[in-house]
Formats: sequence, structure tokens, C-alpha cells
Amino acid sequence: MDEPIGADRPSRLAMALRVAFVFLAATGFVAGYLGLRAFIPTLAPAAQESVSTDPVSLVYYTLQLFVLSSQPLQLSGHYNWPLI
Repeated sequence: MDEPIGADRPSRLAMALRVAFVFLAATGFVAGYLGLRAFIPTLAPAAQESVSTDPVSLVYYTLQLFVLSSQPLQLSGHYNWPLI
């Protein structure tokens, strides 16, 4: 049987959903990274010693926001707007 031309292409709705998902994930990642970068220095000095602020650690903590809960957020402090 011959398939109609374009039958293997995803629908416009499916493509729009994929683009929206990637956009929201990227926006969430950037907001999480910036939020953690601003949040960690506001912690008490003893709490700041238990977390790292180097870029690799911030990326790791940001990825934890998507699947678990990030270690810096387990410490008490005032959450800034990107983390809310």
C-alpha cells in the first residue's frame, strides 16, 4: 500500500508541543541556574560551606531541581523569584 505524501511528518500540533516543551525546559534551567547563583551567597556562612558555587556544581544543582530536590534548597534561606 502506498502511504500519502507527508504521512511520516509530525502534525503541527505535535511540533508546537515539542517546541514549547524545549522552550519551557530551557527557561526553567536558566531560571534555576540564576536563582541558585543568587540564593547560595544569601545563606548563613556555615551553610555556604556545605555547598559549592562553581559553575559545574550550579549546573548539577539545577539539574536536581527537575528530578529531585536540590541540596542548597534543603538549607533554610529566603528563596528569590527565579526559584519560586
